[in-house]
Amino acid sequence: MHRKAERARGAVGSTRWRLAPFALMVLLVVALWWSWRASFGLALGNSHEGRVLGQFGLHVARFWDLGPSGSSWGADWRPFSDVPYTHHPPLLTWIHVAVSAVFGQGLGALKAVSYLAGLATVPAFVRVGRRLGFATLPVVAATALLVATPFWWVYGRLGLGFLPNLLMVGAIWHAGQRRSRRRARAAGLATLFAVTASWHGLFLAPLLWLWLLRRRGLGRATRRVTFGLALGAFVVGLWVLQGAGLGELADHAGSRVVRAWTWGEFVERQWRFARGLLPWW
Repeated sequence: MHRKAERARGAVGSTRWRLAPFALMVLLVVALWWSWRASFGLALGNSHEGRVLGQFGLHVARFWDLGPSGSSWGADWRPFSDVPYTHHPPLLTWIHVAVSAVFGQGLGALKAVSYLAGLATVPAFVRVGRRLGFATLPVVAATALLVATPFWWVYGRLGLGFLPNLLMVGAIWHAGQRRSRRRARAAGLATLFAVTASWHGLFLAPLLWLWLLRRRGLGRATRRVTFGLALGAFVVGLWVLQGAGLGELADHAGSRVVRAWTWGEFVERQWRFARGLLPWW
């Protein structure tokens, strides 16, 4: 009898210990939401957030005013510029258009996409970290350190951020552990999602594909990821070509990469960013 009672108490204690990291993760999401709530209600101002979200507001407005083809499938952003904006893959623009079709073109609908993606990234970090084999508590602690930085507070609510890549990494890793139709399908869809969401997703996907090829050969999961990667790259290519074209994109990339800076100026700039966007620790 006493042994049964001891085992029961041990099971309860073990369950509580397992729930502690989960409770901390929920607390992180709630704290992040609480700190963002005031910004969510503010009008768009002369800030990075104001410019980025204002740009998506223009894309949405032009899409509904001019139609899909007339707005270059959401890339048009006149009157700010007559050149369609295809400097980034199209998924986030299309998500904003889809949300506006349901909830209208108000400020709340415009901000909700990025803010909700930022909140969802916190449990995604924890989930992927656990899936990669790390213990829950260290993963939650590392996520808490990230969320505590001013950098995340500002940029974590702009666009989709790390979320598509996290989903792709987790899905491909999961598919590489065991053969499964469902896992293979999820990995392919996550790859398509990440590739059409950002350039770093497009660059990361081939590396993950190589890992999966080495792990599983040309099995079902690898074929699904190959299809997702190829389809995503095709969609992004069409998006760029029907918009401003490859020449304009190359010019933009060159203006971002080629700078007349010395190494000393570069280091000074990064140090200024570190002091302004990271906490003292």
